[in-house]
Amino acid sequence: MDGHRCTHDTAENCRNDILVTGVSRTIPSYRSGPGFCPRINATVGISPEILVASGTKKAIKVKVHIIGQFIVQTRFVCQFNIEGRITSVNAQLLGDTIYCDVMEFFYTSGASNITVPFAVIWGGSKPLDNPDNVHIVIYRCRKMADSCGNCLALAKKYNCGWCQSSDRCEVKDQCENRSDVWLNWSQSCPNPEDTSFSLESNNLNINLNLVNDNLSIKNTTKNDSGVNCTTPSIDSLPSIPPVQNHVFDCNTYSSCTQCVSSSFPCDWCVDRHRCTHDTAENCRNDILVTGVSRTIPSYRSGPGFCPRINARIGISPKILIASGTKKAIKVKVHIIGQFIVQTRFVCQFNIEGKITSVNAQLLGDTIYCDAMEFFYTSRAPNITVPFAVIWGGSKPLDNPDNVHIVIYRCRKMADNCGNCLALANKYNCGWCQSSDRCEVKNQCENGSGVWLNWNQTCPNPEDTSFSAELNSDNLNINLNLVNDNLSITNATENDSGVNCTTPKTDSLSSIPPVQNHVFDCNTYSSCTQCVSSSFPCDWCIDGHRCTHDTAENCRNDILVTGVSKTIPSYRSGPGFCPRINATVGISPEILVASGTKKAIKVKVHIIGQFIVQTRFVCQFNIEGRITSVNAQLLGDTIYCDVIEFSYTSNTPNITVPFAVIWGGSKPLDNPDNIHIVIYRCHKMADNCGNCLVLANKYNCGWCQSSDRCEVKDQCENGSGIWLNWNQTCSNPKDTSFSPEVKSDNLNINLNLVNDNL
Repeated sequence: MDGHRCTHDTAENCRNDILVTGVSRTIPSYRSGPGFCPRINATVGISPEILVASGTKKAIKVKVHIIGQFIVQTRFVCQFNIEGRITSVNAQLLGDTIYCDVMEFFYTSGASNITVPFAVIWGGSKPLDNPDNVHIVIYRCRKMADSCGNCLALAKKYNCGWCQSSDRCEVKDQCENRSDVWLNWSQSCPNPEDTSFSLESNNLNINLNLVNDNLSIKNTTKNDSGVNCTTPSIDSLPSIPPVQNHVFDCNTYSSCTQCVSSSFPCDWCVDRHRCTHDTAENCRNDILVTGVSRTIPSYRSGPGFCPRINARIGISPKILIASGTKKAIKVKVHIIGQFIVQTRFVCQFNIEGKITSVNAQLLGDTIYCDAMEFFYTSRAPNITVPFAVIWGGSKPLDNPDNVHIVIYRCRKMADNCGNCLALANKYNCGWCQSSDRCEVKNQCENGSGVWLNWNQTCPNPEDTSFSAELNSDNLNINLNLVNDNLSITNATENDSGVNCTTPKTDSLSSIPPVQNHVFDCNTYSSCTQCVSSSFPCDWCIDGHRCTHDTAENCRNDILVTGVSKTIPSYRSGPGFCPRINATVGISPEILVASGTKKAIKVKVHIIGQFIVQTRFVCQFNIEGRITSVNAQLLGDTIYCDVIEFSYTSNTPNITVPFAVIWGGSKPLDNPDNIHIVIYRCHKMADNCGNCLVLANKYNCGWCQSSDRCEVKDQCENGSGIWLNWNQTCSNPKDTSFSPEVKSDNLNINLNLVNDNL
């Protein structure tokens, strides 16, 4: 499919590609026959002929059938072959429909209509199939009818009518003053009236009298060819009317919202992230949002289509965070264009002029920024922090509602308990009795201190006193502090202060177990092991590594944080790891009879759009030999291409480790140990009786043709006489009996040989 070629040797010519197998193939396949080909679909019951009047503009749209995520991710172009000239316009895939950008259709020949071959191109040069021959017909009404009667009798599909002002057959948009002088098929042509005239003289000298009281004197001179009229001087011209004539530059607009809301004809190129008046030159193969000042029709017109951050209705665009705390910001967004979804996202904060960036992830219509600590150095009660979501490396989503961060300090807004508890609830400030200041709860002795919130009461003030002896006029004062809770210390006074001796090593308590370790997160090779660890390890998904230092080792990557981490995270623990999932209640053991072909499929859990976009490979380790086949992700299931399973050892079965590889060399986790068991029926039972009592899961039966235990497909290629578990072995036939009785002694040993007992 990606190679866009037909071949008989897919192993050689289609490595790491998605296949549609031919109907003449006998091997099973999930994608067999033309019904799986990427193609343009004609709507059932509707003609594949798309009619467009010559000289008019139209945006073509067609239904399509697409398989393969890599096709969805490419650029689409609509291509028209008009009189041998190829014209291309950008296109966008929304759902199951391709929307071509607007273009003007016209032709030069004198024919009443022409047929225009049509194609949808993906990946630069690969056309979708067009089995129904969807095509364009450009026509001219006036070439199909030269009178009003014939015009109104044309088929309704052409939308032709009689234009009385031009006295010819046209579509309504081409008729001047079309509302009152254009007749459609349901109206009647005007009845002609008899006219007559008489000519009294062959000389038609006519004097025209123009009556107008407001005419001014003109400086005109007569010459042989007519009259010369001198243009007026510049200073006598009226001033240029306001808002009608401007020199403008669309490039001055730096956001989509500003650009397409302009009173000038400006459009926004989404991928190039620029505003322009000339999309044909500056936005080739790009998705456009057209400006509100444009008069041509468009599927994406105005700021409502701009990629942007959305403030929630009824909720302030101000996000409050106490200084010194960690928080993971999340915002609603509006995204258009699959290529945006596929890029890396970064949340950017401008704190006191310093730009801080953290990784982000798009899930549904929400951007989740990784957790970060917010703080500032100034002495102000709060500061405002501009916020942006960056995609494609350097392109910010629009922020028309000015969603921003406010970092604040409770203690700077209130210096006593009463004022602290009177602060607005939105700040979540309270009085910390331990530190005797206004703080959020988590900062009051790490959340364990005595903390009063807004609906509690400040404690009554307590009297404090101290005694002092004044020895002289010199203010040398001895303060006596009385407290029963002070402990005795081995301290000695010296000239400069007090000496405190540290205790001896043997008097120290032992180091508590499970509290002090030397650990290395890199020893974990899977996400599940990494984030389930009792140590503070995190998993970098794209980097496919376990680390304790994500800032250094996982820049611009999506993280799954370990269960031992205390900071909040939207993706914490093994439940978020990309992995193969065993179906609930079903064994992780996949049974395959040796010598048979099978297409393995497994459920998976995937996070990260970049994983979805990669190639998938199914990998089997059979007797130490790695065998790989291509795979495809459809929904939540990986479909491996067909492979023949066989082994050489003489054992009844072997276990085959299984992996799904993405990104070239990165296996999905396999926490349930899904694996393949290849088996041979004839090695598990050597006669009919034993064969038919084997567990049903093996699908073994007795093949009477080969006289051995086999799966049905191996019994003369499925055409032999095969007995399954609910049938009965054939009656035993004695093949020999010994010994012969030669005396009256009845103490006899019998040897009965029979294979079917």
